[in-house]
Amino acid sequence: MSAIQVVFGPIVDFPIAIFTLLPMNTNTVLGMIYCSTGGSEEGNTDSGTSRPLAVIASRIRRHNLEVVPMGTEPPRLPAERVSLARDHIFIEVTELEPDVSMFPEPGFYWVSKLPLRDAGFLFAP
Repeated sequence: MSAIQVVFGPIVDFPIAIFTLLPMNTNTVLGMIYCSTGGSEEGNTDSGTSRPLAVIASRIRRHNLEVVPMGTEPPRLPAERVSLARDHIFIEVTELEPDVSMFPEPGFYWVSKLPLRDAGFLFAP
């Protein structure tokens, strides 16, 4: 993510603008968002989408959703929850973000009650 610094100044009787991209926070902690069937078989999960962990938490909170800690191993849901399509959303946290209490420990979290068809807001840039 970048900030834009704008400098205005006169050159030969007309104003110009100079734009400079400055890095904002190089220590942004990323989380991975996965779509999964919830099962343990090969190919049950997509390759994942990374987003800042604080953004993921904010979007989940804004939609009043809950996350369920699933441990440090790739998640496996109970058989009655496994779907044929990749319809479950999991967040992988490998590094902690001090200001994000939703994810208190590294590991996988299941975003319960959020089917893939309704999860577009999580994947938005």
